[in-house]
Amino acid sequence: TMYERTAKPLIAQLFDGYNATVLAYGQTGSGKTHTMGTAFDEAEVDGVVPRAVAEIIDRREKLISEGRGCLIVCSMCEVYQEEVRDLLMECDEDEGPKALAVREAPNGGGVTIAGLSEREVSSIEAVVALTREGTRRRMTAATNMNEHSSRSHMILSFRVEVAGGEGRSKTSSKLHLVDLAGSERVKRTQAEGTRLQEGIEINKSLFMLGNVIQRLVELQSSEKRKGGHVPYRDSTLTRLLSDSLGGTAHTCMVACVSPGDVDINETLNTLRWADKASVVKNVAGIHVVVDPKAERLQIAERAELES
Repeated sequence: TMYERTAKPLIAQLFDGYNATVLAYGQTGSGKTHTMGTAFDEAEVDGVVPRAVAEIIDRREKLISEGRGCLIVCSMCEVYQEEVRDLLMECDEDEGPKALAVREAPNGGGVTIAGLSEREVSSIEAVVALTREGTRRRMTAATNMNEHSSRSHMILSFRVEVAGGEGRSKTSSKLHLVDLAGSERVKRTQAEGTRLQEGIEINKSLFMLGNVIQRLVELQSSEKRKGGHVPYRDSTLTRLLSDSLGGTAHTCMVACVSPGDVDINETLNTLRWADKASVVKNVAGIHVVVDPKAERLQIAERAELES
């Protein structure tokens, strides 16, 4: 049901050339990783990510059977203490993945991660192998609230290029599946040392994410929306998700809450945050890779019709 309500409608639009994002938000231990199913741990019920992967591969095979080209490229990274780390790059296990630089893409194409690994995939098995490889490198640790607490924000991305018909340009779009680290309260996690510093950085980045959404909500009802400043650059996470938040992507957020009475304050905070996020409206657009030859053909066709 979660997959049907979240990722499935976006995947259809992904193959039409629209960027898309699904992200899970909530306090630590509220079920974000379980909902997204990023671990591919052979659970009895697959999460959003395994089902999304299966549909992406199915659509690719259908396009190829129709004689149309379709390229799917996978990447996987984490934001750990404000650093972007490549989860698919071979590294020394003691040192962990190296930090990568986040830069502005040319021609106003948002942001890009310099040196991020991309792997072409054509089967579910290939994606599962890559995701398991990346998940093993992701920072997790035990706290008093969660035995397998995610200590970083994880972003699994797919770039999909679909060839157009004769005389048509191809589309290139991206799908981001985001498993955010959970908000924490030090009194309950009783974190110390490295775990404490990780928790501080997690809460800080989530606070900045909330600031971005609050600003977008304010601009939503303002006549100066186009000229208003949104603090995307205040954190690495918001900078990476700038297109997903108030940009051109179709975005769906899943708010995860705990059923426990002891978590009522965090649950209310999550619901308030989600309520604000639901007000933000993105302006989606198709991303076309301009083929000069196809463009000339289209110009010639228009000229012939006009004459």
